[in-house]
Amino acid sequence: MHGACEWEARTMQDTKLNVCVCSCTRFLCCLLPSLRTINLRAGAVYCMQIRNSLLIAGCWNCHAYLIDLRRPNDIATIFSGHKQEIFAVQFDDEATTVFTGSRDTTVCEWQLNTGKCLRRIKFDTCVLGLSYNKGILAVCSSGDAFLLDCSKPWKKKAPFRGHIRRIEDVSFLRGPHPLGASVLVTAGKDSTVTIHNCDKPGKPLKQLFTHRYASVVAVQVTTTALFAMCGSRLYMWRFDGPGALSF
Repeated sequence: MHGACEWEARTMQDTKLNVCVCSCTRFLCCLLPSLRTINLRAGAVYCMQIRNSLLIAGCWNCHAYLIDLRRPNDIATIFSGHKQEIFAVQFDDEATTVFTGSRDTTVCEWQLNTGKCLRRIKFDTCVLGLSYNKGILAVCSSGDAFLLDCSKPWKKKAPFRGHIRRIEDVSFLRGPHPLGASVLVTAGKDSTVTIHNCDKPGKPLKQLFTHRYASVVAVQVTTTALFAMCGSRLYMWRFDGPGALSF
């Protein structure tokens, strides 16, 4: 059994559950619904995302790999251009481009089919997390979270505040939700998860506390719940039903 460092699940159009596990080895394990193991031969796999039948994985060898899970050949496109490990990958809404963030402090936008680098922006420290929603890319770097408007030349906006230690990951709340605004969730080394209104970045909407001695290393938001990985625990807060979050 591989030691999983990150996972993600999506329900495909045929309603079958599609689960992939990224490992600190060089393998990806795919349950689709039967087990499939993909050997990228790229060192450790640090990050991944699934969009419909496409999987993007960022690796130790500075490359990102696009895999079409419907095809027998494992690798469809290789994205090459970073100088150090890739810690974050993210599809755009239409799955026509993909974004990567690296230890080399840069974020790149790539054309999905050709693997061509369309543009690049540099930050002060390594990029740990990315999230995309409606033309806006959220970037976790330099201990803060920044927004980039992908419809314009990239320019960093003022970072989001609310954590007393560095931000480890970011995730947009997608789809219909009760807040009626663009919402970004950040995970912090201070053991907290913070919810921000992107239209009013000054003051957070809410802050959630997890295990006091462990960093929140990953966060993922769906239309019904918020998930956070802290130490060896996975936390979940629901947006509706009994015990739902209130704002």
